[in-house]
Amino acid sequence: MTKSLPQPFPEPAPAAIATYDAIDVADGTGTIIFQGYSSGVVEDHHLSRSIVYSDKVETTKTDDLNLNFDTSLINLPRTIAKGTGLVSLSTVLNSNGGSVGAGSIYSNIFLIHVDKSNNPTTLASASGPFSSTETTSLVPLVIANEQYFKKGEKLRLNIHLVVPVAVSGLKLTLAHDPKDRDGTKLIPSSDTSSTTTLQAHIPFKLTDLN
Repeated sequence: MTKSLPQPFPEPAPAAIATYDAIDVADGTGTIIFQGYSSGVVEDHHLSRSIVYSDKVETTKTDDLNLNFDTSLINLPRTIAKGTGLVSLSTVLNSNGGSVGAGSIYSNIFLIHVDKSNNPTTLASASGPFSSTETTSLVPLVIANEQYFKKGEKLRLNIHLVVPVAVSGLKLTLAHDPKDRDGTKLIPSSDTSSTTTLQAHIPFKLTDLN
């Protein structure tokens, strides 16, 4: 009777790899895509991986719009990797009558680590102008250093939009609906240049899976 030789079986990848939306093995990073949405009458804003219906498709303010989108508290410690994150967002500047206002929207976008005591630390930031028309923009966020997240901490995306030159009657609108539904100001069904989703693509270290 011949003796069976041991068969070499490849070691399966950790199951947790399936929780990443994209993986760069050479770089040792896995990207998670967070969706921005709102909930409640007071309109709290959140980041989640789930494709949920946002209570409001968009938020509109006069001249100045400043919103924090927070993840839920981290359950498993993990590390945001050094590299480049991406934020995809849709904006428009309208007059009261609904027509597009002249000029541009100035943006400040921050990726923030929030510890258990609610102390914020900026991990990356970007700024610049957006067109006043109904537009989806892709903003890179350069993360200069790794950031370890402990259990009970959270990640925040702060989006601050302003109109550099105040004009009476202009309204700033930011969309945040994971289902990409039509809003009042941003209407992707009739304008293919924009969506109503708000996404943050964030790189994490794959070594956290060990």
